[in-house]
Amino acid sequence: MCRAISVLAVLITLLSGCSSTEQGVIFDELEQRAGVIYYQDALYTGIFIHKDKLQRVRAKGYLIDGQLQGEVVSYDGYARVTRTEHFKDGKPHGILTKFYEDGTVEEQGQFEAGEAVGKWLLYYESGALARESFHKNDRPEGQWTYFNEDGTIKETRVYKNGQWIE
Repeated sequence: MCRAISVLAVLITLLSGCSSTEQGVIFDELEQRAGVIYYQDALYTGIFIHKDKLQRVRAKGYLIDGQLQGEVVSYDGYARVTRTEHFKDGKPHGILTKFYEDGTVEEQGQFEAGEAVGKWLLYYESGALARESFHKNDRPEGQWTYFNEDGTIKETRVYKNGQWIE
C-alpha cells in the first residue's frame, strides 16, 4: 500500500511538471512589430501566455511565424473562461464565443478572414435569446431581431450594406 502511494506521488509530481503553461512564452516577453509578434528578434512560433500583475493567466493561444493561429482562450481573474476565438494567419477566422461569469454563452458568431459573417446570437444571462443578427463583410446585413427575455419579439430591423433601412 505504501509503495502504491509513493508511486502515485511520483506520477503526480512528474505530470504537474509537464503542464503546457510552463512550455509557453509569457506575452510580456513578446514584441509586436508591423502586425507580427517577435520573441528575441525572431518571428515567434509557439504557445503564448498572457498573465496579469497578480500572475493569473488571462489568455492562452498559439502563434505561427508571429501570427495568431488556432484557438485563443481568455480568462477572468478567477480562471473562468470569458471568451474563445479562433484565428488564421493572424486574423479572426472561425467561431467567437463570449461567456458570462457562470459559464453560459453571452454571444456567439463567426468570422472569416477577420470579418464578421453569417448569423450572430446574443443571449441574456438567463440563457434566453436577446438578439439574432446577420453580418456580411463585417457589416450588418438582413433582418436583426431583438427579443424580450420572455422570448417575445421586442423589435426588428433590416440592414442592407451596413445601413439600417427599416
